[in-house]
Amino acid sequence: MSQDDAIRLSAIGKRLQGLSADVVALQECWTQEARETLVAAGGRAGYRYVWHNPTDLGGSGLLVLSRLKIIETSFARFLVRGKPERLDHSDYYGGKGFALVRVQSEGGPITILNTHLHARYSRGSEQDEYLEVRVAQAIQLSATLQTVAEPLIALGDFNLREGETEYRILQGLAGLRDVGADLEMTQPTVGSANPYSRGPNVRIDYVFTRDGRDRAARGITVRRVLDEPLEINGGPATYSDHYGVMADVEVGGAPAPRHRPDSSALSLARETLAHGQELTSRRERSQQLGAVGVAVGSATLWTAAPRWTRRAWLRSLVRSGALAGFAASAGFGWLGLATTPEELRAFRTVERQLAAFASAFESDSAEGG
Repeated sequence: MSQDDAIRLSAIGKRLQGLSADVVALQECWTQEARETLVAAGGRAGYRYVWHNPTDLGGSGLLVLSRLKIIETSFARFLVRGKPERLDHSDYYGGKGFALVRVQSEGGPITILNTHLHARYSRGSEQDEYLEVRVAQAIQLSATLQTVAEPLIALGDFNLREGETEYRILQGLAGLRDVGADLEMTQPTVGSANPYSRGPNVRIDYVFTRDGRDRAARGITVRRVLDEPLEINGGPATYSDHYGVMADVEVGGAPAPRHRPDSSALSLARETLAHGQELTSRRERSQQLGAVGVAVGSATLWTAAPRWTRRAWLRSLVRSGALAGFAASAGFGWLGLATTPEELRAFRTVERQLAAFASAFESDSAEGG
């Protein structure tokens, strides 16, 4: 952890003491040192109860601090995870998923969701190569939430923008209400004013709510927090590359009728999933051809290494290059051949989850007609 990170984590810890939140959901807490710093600071601020995922590299990066007693927890890793061969796009290796944390409030249990969907990585007009991945993650998330009967508050870095495909699917399938949009209190959570993000001003971090079967959950206020500037070593800084979002949610009263999946969201989800499978199949074929091509080229280079070279080091250099080619071929070939079929199977599993949505919706419609 860099000095900047340590200073920023300490600053976040101090701010926890001034927050009135009952539950704090954090993302990108990748290291044990970061988690320990925040858990200790949370304890001093009255957050006695803690959840994080101890398994997988990075443990998903999710952390939940709560003043309310945690009575049950579960964690699911996303089935569709991204591209392992893109080491510069490291989401695949972070163990990303979603946590469901049941807490005991005065009015009864509430389920808190904390999640972090796959990053976009594209800027401006660049094509979003992970749209289908996030859609699959949104469908898996929605399928799991159908089993939650209590009032739900969903928090996290959803890496999507209001009105986009994933946003429409989450609302249409899971019935999540965007507190910021409902209250017309929306502010960018990343943007050009933040020295750690420097991207477009967009809102990608959310508080969503959904009524339970016996009690409603409705947002009363929402605001941006931890957005004031800091100074570190004489330069501009902030607590994070994302600003925080804090909402007051009223739990109680008569709930809305139980949400049914929306037909337009189902159609959009089907279409996007099918495209995701097609793109994955193309990538698999390309990786296979690329692995074979590099292997053949490397083998040719090795066997054609000029034996008449007078200087031993040059011969060694040429053969080392061939060996490096073989290593790259083997490494990327393995990633393509071993993990892309796994991604296709994951897409099909999510497709079955979506079919279950459609079946339930069609049965309800038939009975209602």
